[in-house]
Amino acid sequence: MSIEGSGATNGAHSASETAQRIAKNARATVSDLAEQASAATDDLVSRATDAVDRVHLTIRDNPYEIAGMAVLAGALNALWLRYTGPDTTLSFAIMLDILLMVVIGGMGTLYGSAVGATLFVVAQNYLQDLMKLGSDAMKGLPLLPDLLHPDRWLLWLGLLFIVCVYYFPYGIVGRLRAGARP
Repeated sequence: MSIEGSGATNGAHSASETAQRIAKNARATVSDLAEQASAATDDLVSRATDAVDRVHLTIRDNPYEIAGMAVLAGALNALWLRYTGPDTTLSFAIMLDILLMVVIGGMGTLYGSAVGATLFVVAQNYLQDLMKLGSDAMKGLPLLPDLLHPDRWLLWLGLLFIVCVYYFPYGIVGRLRAGARP
């Protein structure tokens, strides 16, 4: 009878040890995850700070070039619209478009803004047509024609923006400059 009692005690003892090991591993995993999240947050903050610093340095080093480009852009916009006012120059949609152009092309560079503006305008003008061709080509397949319907062009533009920011964190011109350095 003592043999059976010791086996039950050993089983309870090993179950308790197993539970303690699992709890210890779980605490270690949570602590590791917290450290990784903290490191990722610190990295994100440092990247954002670096981007703001680069923009500030570019503006400080090239004030006349930036002012000239702003004047030229404003003059062309007024000529194009034949009207200028708060709703044509300061609306949220226009500011968002400008932000997307700068981020896609590359912050802190004049060329980046031009490249980003070109790509953004091309995407705005031709993405719907391209999606219509894709939707027509996928007519026989389920779900794909609906995903590629031209009315969903903003969804795909947003996804392209996310991919661009993920693979080109310093913009397209910033990535090209980094690749050109030895």
